[in-house]
Amino acid sequence: MKQTIFLFFLFALGINAQTTDFDKILDNIKSEYTQNPNKKSIDDIRKNLKVDGSFNGIDYTIKDKDLRSHLSKMSQLAQAYSNPNNTYYKDQTVYNDYIKAITFWINENHTPSNWWYRHIAYPKEMNKGLVFLIEEIKTKNPSLYRNIITYQEWAYLQKDHMEGANGADKIIGAFVAAVAEKDTNLLKEFSDLMKVLTSVQDGGEGIEKDFGFYSHSGNGRQIYTFGYGKEYLKSVLDYFLFTKGTQYNVQTLVNLEKMIIDHAQYLFHEGNYDPNPTGRYNNTFEYMNELKNIVTKMVSLNTVNKSALQEAYDRISGQKKDLEGNKMFWRGDYMAHKRTNFLSTVRMTSTRTVGAEAGNGSGNYNYYAGAGVNYTIHTGNEYNGTYFSKFNSKQFPGTTVEQNAVTLPVPNWGKDGKNNNDFAGGVSDGTNGASAMIYDKQGITANKSWFFIGNVVLALGSEISQNNGTSDVYTTLNQTNLEASKVSYFQNNNRFQINANMNMVNNANTVVLSSGIGYVPFDSNSYTVSTQNDLFKMYINHGVNPTKSSYAYLLMPNVTDATILNEVTKAKNNLRIEAQNESCHAVYDSVTSQYYIAFFKPYTLNLSTGLVVKVDNPCMIIINNNNSKFYVSNPYGEKANFQNIRLSITKNSRSLFDNSIQIIKTNESGKTFEYSYSTLGVIQARLDNGLSSEENVNIARLEGKLKIESKEEIKNIELYDINGRLIFIKKNINDRQVSIDVTGKEGILILKINENKTIKIF
Repeated sequence: MKQTIFLFFLFALGINAQTTDFDKILDNIKSEYTQNPNKKSIDDIRKNLKVDGSFNGIDYTIKDKDLRSHLSKMSQLAQAYSNPNNTYYKDQTVYNDYIKAITFWINENHTPSNWWYRHIAYPKEMNKGLVFLIEEIKTKNPSLYRNIITYQEWAYLQKDHMEGANGADKIIGAFVAAVAEKDTNLLKEFSDLMKVLTSVQDGGEGIEKDFGFYSHSGNGRQIYTFGYGKEYLKSVLDYFLFTKGTQYNVQTLVNLEKMIIDHAQYLFHEGNYDPNPTGRYNNTFEYMNELKNIVTKMVSLNTVNKSALQEAYDRISGQKKDLEGNKMFWRGDYMAHKRTNFLSTVRMTSTRTVGAEAGNGSGNYNYYAGAGVNYTIHTGNEYNGTYFSKFNSKQFPGTTVEQNAVTLPVPNWGKDGKNNNDFAGGVSDGTNGASAMIYDKQGITANKSWFFIGNVVLALGSEISQNNGTSDVYTTLNQTNLEASKVSYFQNNNRFQINANMNMVNNANTVVLSSGIGYVPFDSNSYTVSTQNDLFKMYINHGVNPTKSSYAYLLMPNVTDATILNEVTKAKNNLRIEAQNESCHAVYDSVTSQYYIAFFKPYTLNLSTGLVVKVDNPCMIIINNNNSKFYVSNPYGEKANFQNIRLSITKNSRSLFDNSIQIIKTNESGKTFEYSYSTLGVIQARLDNGLSSEENVNIARLEGKLKIESKEEIKNIELYDINGRLIFIKKNINDRQVSIDVTGKEGILILKINENKTIKIF
């Protein structure tokens, strides 16, 4: 008898826990959707409600029209009826009006040809009012209740479009119905799916390994941070808040937090964001309020990343000075370079990725939206407002395109959005970076690169060729909204104003300034400046069917009439183009003492300082002369047909580094990896054989330990594997003998002693 009572007690506890969860979830949802519409709004809505439940002013006969305004009016009725502070609180005539409107909607079942409305938009919008009345409807109108449940759960139960933002949206659309039904199986399914959707993805739908957001990737990975990424964040956060404190909650949102901290916050400046990852709705500011609300919600969750999220919010909203840094989002062939006074990005494409798509009549001009598009935001006015309704879509900033009258393909859902070469990628040390692509589209081929160094962007192009063209090929430095009073040029230290509606060709000695961004030729090309059609444009004309043409120019944000010439002199003194050919683009920056190199082919590069860099496969490299470090990435990503990059760095015939760097064939393919090399050269040592006395070091390996004896005092010691990964470090030793446990560390090791001696141990 006691056992029976005990079992019943446990059973009752389980039922009570479930009941508590359902009540808690409903309370959480109501808290999120509570509004208090004013009396006039409700009176207007009721005045326009017809006897059949439709509203005056809405044409229900147009199949593909967005009719969410009907649902919004319904939701306001429900919110007024359920809010104790509202004039119409518990007014049964308002309840009856809601019933009339929702009955009409369910029976009408408006289904546009764009599946998204019936599957996502309509169920999500309906929830905003339904949650307040669903329990009352269940009691008073059971037949209608059953129809509502069927309507709301229908889209989710189709089990299609279940990835990324769409999957999260479908869960939210069906959520109120599942809770009202106390459907534990469906709620458990939601929880399991949400855990999958919030994990790092591999297939181009959701948050990828670089913490960018990707969507609509059927034709190639498509970065979509400010389009579907925004919707994904909203729905996942809603789910998290709705289920908080229940068994159905997702335990961590760390990947969403990293999406904001390590990705999105790098893409804002002056109240605008980069239009590159906005998808088919190109814009720079329309989502700002939604994005700020998203981060505010994330801050309110009080996770361990709260302070970092708050800082991100303060930067995004302009309350705090922008962060500085450089990020390569290798899954999207996309680099962002952030400084206090500007943001500059480049969106490349390869055979793995596509540019911004078109779809449902939007983004029809996006054919070249991934062709090396280099947006630079300084004032915030460059690409906002009506820019995308008036710009020339064959002159996206940074692109090299034939200016013919041919109608371009519309890249619906990413179709035709790829580049026809595998090579596209970038390398970053976190502060500065370099990116490059082998461009191949519409019969034009070119090697293109961008070097984001400090407060400038140096762009190089070579091997620009076309055989079957009919019109001039332009490389566009920039195309922005025009601020006519802020455009000037400088020749022989003299300033000249450029007025609106002008078109002028300048020689290579001309420096142009437009709205705080300087344009500095680094070669002998002529440059055209246009201020027509309310746009500022600057471009190089390579002519018809160019053969191995080239360009080199500098973008210099945050300069003025008073400072630009001095800044140009500094930049030309600091930057040196080391190579610009079919095999390699390379730049040296004396300020950072770094080489930035894009190897398009196997090549031996002789640098001006005597350094010789040789690779047997294409790669991207930054070499730092000050700290003996270098950074390497694989621009072929997961499509690399080679397993290793053999890299050697020598100076004065002495080897500083000579190893094979393994290519990772995972979702980290294309990521930057850091290595070390010796500035003095590598001493060769075979285990169990002492080195020559002139090196003053003896090494032996005994019983899993590396025993090192030196005639000079050992202060610091570092041990690396063959790939340059640190496996041991010890400082302040101040002894002549050191023992290191190397159990399990087989193969070649690199030993570094006192920062001035490097030994390669066989």
